[in-house]
Amino acid sequence: MPGFLNSAALFGLFAAAIPLILHLLNRRRRHIVEFSTLRFLKQLEKKEMNRLRLKRLLLLLIRTLIVISIVLSFSRPTIRGYLPGAELSTNAVILLDNSLSMRILNKELSLFDESTQAAAEILGTFNKNDRLILLSSVQNERDVSAGIKWLSPENIDLEDVNISYRSSDLKSALEESIKLLNNEKSANKELFIISDFKGKSVVNIDNDIDKTTKDIHIYLLKLTSNELNYSISRADVISKVLREGSSVRIGIEVRSNSEENSEVRLELFIEGTRVGQTILNPTSGNAVISEFSVPIKRSGFISGFAELEDDALKADNRRYFNLYIPEQIRVLAIGSDKDLFFTTAALRTSLKDGAGSELKMIKPSEINRVHLDDFDVILLSILLYPAQFLKQS
Repeated sequence: MPGFLNSAALFGLFAAAIPLILHLLNRRRRHIVEFSTLRFLKQLEKKEMNRLRLKRLLLLLIRTLIVISIVLSFSRPTIRGYLPGAELSTNAVILLDNSLSMRILNKELSLFDESTQAAAEILGTFNKNDRLILLSSVQNERDVSAGIKWLSPENIDLEDVNISYRSSDLKSALEESIKLLNNEKSANKELFIISDFKGKSVVNIDNDIDKTTKDIHIYLLKLTSNELNYSISRADVISKVLREGSSVRIGIEVRSNSEENSEVRLELFIEGTRVGQTILNPTSGNAVISEFSVPIKRSGFISGFAELEDDALKADNRRYFNLYIPEQIRVLAIGSDKDLFFTTAALRTSLKDGAGSELKMIKPSEINRVHLDDFDVILLSILLYPAQFLKQS
């Protein structure tokens, strides 16, 4: 049955009367002029007037049809029913980002919850003849072992995709999606990508999509949150020589994942005890590094963590680290007795108060007899014969 998607536009059909009104207003009465009694001239006049009248009527009809066509085009006429080619099937891939960043809350729902709702709406647009694949940017072992199969829309289960605590590389998932679609001979190919496009998930469509995807319709749905989110991206031990009773420098990198800038509190804990605190203000999309100097009172393995105050995503607010404080500071001095005389004297003086410190002296020719990895500090004093030492090593 015929119908209209925008029936309100049909009121514009009243505009079709405008050419008729203009035609009536432009009509002029003929004035009788006494010119001639010749029959030929009167017939010629009548013929020309009939031709002019027909021309005006045709012009009126054309103007009216133009107005009607414009109004009908805005009313978007449709024909309900089946047309040849309407039953062509579509192959589509729905790519969901289920990485850690999708756990960020946006008011009451997480971005991942919003993405599954959007995917459900997309599934509702397909018919039973279409074939789809649901992919996630972070696939678990069950997804990989089960294999990837084309399914009808009613057989797609969004609960098969679970949110992960891992980061994802959306580029690899995108390449896999394009490969699946390129292997199909369907006339209609579609790819839906639902993500926050942050971190490794950022995809440059113009550069990452191969030219062979020109017959694939790609749709991007970017999900955003107005809530503040900061993450600890790194926690490194900066000090190279660790010794009981000395201070250890620890660097903490904090990144802002929010559009707005704000201050955030960073705390450092060693063995469960807070040993440092600072206030940072990283700008949007950037990171800042804060260094702490922490005194170490014992040897052995020591655990610690850095923690941010609560925000929209708590899972990335804590970062753990471990360090090992050796019981002995093993120093290897390489050189002749003459070269090392004053150096070793100074070292023995500085190390005599440190329990468990060990100093070993060898000549350059004996370097192949020791394992350098067994020492924490290596001192070279071979200035008199560097060429010979380099040749041996």
